[in-house]
Amino acid sequence: MATRLYLCSLTKEMANVATSAAQDYPFSFMKTIHNLWLEGSFCDVQLVVDQQEFAAHKVVLAAASPYFKAMFLSGMSEGKLNSVTLHNMTPSVFQTLLDFMYSGKIQVCADTCQEVLAAADMLQLLPVVDVCRQFLIQQLAVDNCIGICSLAELHQLPDVQDKAEQFIENHFMEVTQSTEFLQLDWQHLLHIFHSELLKVDSEIQVLEAALTWLQHNVPVRLPQAADVLKPVRFPLIPTADVDRMVEGIENENLRQAVVYFVRESRLDQQLGSELSLFHLRPYLLQPRKSARKYIFILGGYRRTCGYRWTDTQTLASVEKYDTFYQHWHTVSSMKYSRSSHGVAVLNRCVYVAGGESDCMIYDTVERFDPVSNTWCLVQNMVLPRYGLGLCEHEGYLYAFGGWVGAEIGSSLERYDPKTNMWSMVGHMPIPRFAMGVIQHQGLNDMGLEQKLAENFNPITQEWVTLCPMSTRRAHVGAAAIDGHIYIVGGWNEQEGALCTVERYSIDEDKWTEIPPMAVNRAGPSCVVVGGLLYVLGGRSHAGQYTAPLTLDSVECYNPATSSWSFLPKLQTGRCEAAAFVF
Repeated sequence: MATRLYLCSLTKEMANVATSAAQDYPFSFMKTIHNLWLEGSFCDVQLVVDQQEFAAHKVVLAAASPYFKAMFLSGMSEGKLNSVTLHNMTPSVFQTLLDFMYSGKIQVCADTCQEVLAAADMLQLLPVVDVCRQFLIQQLAVDNCIGICSLAELHQLPDVQDKAEQFIENHFMEVTQSTEFLQLDWQHLLHIFHSELLKVDSEIQVLEAALTWLQHNVPVRLPQAADVLKPVRFPLIPTADVDRMVEGIENENLRQAVVYFVRESRLDQQLGSELSLFHLRPYLLQPRKSARKYIFILGGYRRTCGYRWTDTQTLASVEKYDTFYQHWHTVSSMKYSRSSHGVAVLNRCVYVAGGESDCMIYDTVERFDPVSNTWCLVQNMVLPRYGLGLCEHEGYLYAFGGWVGAEIGSSLERYDPKTNMWSMVGHMPIPRFAMGVIQHQGLNDMGLEQKLAENFNPITQEWVTLCPMSTRRAHVGAAAIDGHIYIVGGWNEQEGALCTVERYSIDEDKWTEIPPMAVNRAGPSCVVVGGLLYVLGGRSHAGQYTAPLTLDSVECYNPATSSWSFLPKLQTGRCEAAAFVF
């Protein structure tokens, strides 16, 4: 009787077993090769780096590195020898790369990344280059971004170079204070100065950077003075500011060169105006695309003439003002209507916290991306607050005081954007609300219809009482310009809404009054753009027995001339709003 063999099922089971076993084979094979290398078994080539020898297997080197593969297969003399000498790397770096070729593992740090990248680039070890690329992007900082940018250009890492250039543009003022900036060659300096994306408050900061670089090594850099100054948009800088900066140049030859360039620039500007030739270099006549020139005002409440005290409308709307073209328009509204809220800019996003609407106090926090014009909610504060102070300091948000429930709060909480969490971090010496909070080498706050001003150090958790203001005030506007803090308007029981303005000198611990505004304002919003103080909205009494009216007027103070001027009005009058600059 014939015997029948059934092989289909058996073959299938064997295939499953084989596939399962093969999954671990590459790892175990690599581990075996690694162990053989560590034992020195079957090595067929000696690699010499700075007189130090490393035993290895040609087949492993060729499989890991196109550089070695070409060497061993191309018929080059090195491929026929049992000893190959490598140049342009240190023994420690080659040991690191050789370990990687056998194990697939590597660690880089700030001390070794540059050398490892150069050697890996030469040996065409692309996985190692990729590790270095990611490491460099993660390590970008003010004191190394220029060096990383140059390194990326040298090794043709376009994504790293792009990230480094974006970092330089976004942190331009901090970068110009670094040692790397002073050592930058003039061609790369011009590349930076020509960028439309420099994040500057005004063009005068570009001029300051140019003069700082030139003065660092005048004998060598004097011939490049005209080229370095050419990208500076002199028509946007007040003539008095340019003259003041030129007078401060100590080197006579450099000062004369700059004077000559400025004079020629002004003649070109005058000729262009007379002949209508601005179209030849129009970029010189308008701010850079990423210059901080837009004012945003958010929320607040509105009350118009004839309305009762209780007839207020809390706003969610947001208006944007172009300080160059002097035009207001509406952008995307917040998710919640709110007034007496806090606003601060952190990591190029805007955070709006707390506030109130219809007697409801919020603990909600919204984040706004001005580039995409979109809002989203983030983690709520620990406590609901309105009339709070909010500001950014060293990568964190700090929320001060405000009405917390049924009482005025003294607590201080901090937001960490990395964890998206708020935490309590301390208390103010005096409970406050409706105060101004300014970040300047520590944190300062003023308010609650007081003359008091205090400084808070987030590191030591210490409060220091500053010199008192001359006028009691609450519901103030606050801003800082060039080492001075401005407290604008406000309200007290004796005088009502105020038009007076006080300026505090941080160095002298001294308050002085400056010329008053044309309009009495309580609860205005204040921002600084290009060294000018903008005061927006607020409220003022229309009569003794009438409810305060919200204002749509905008005033601007120029510290250089100590004078005020009116600007285009808000589309919607508002008080207890929040404003920021982007």
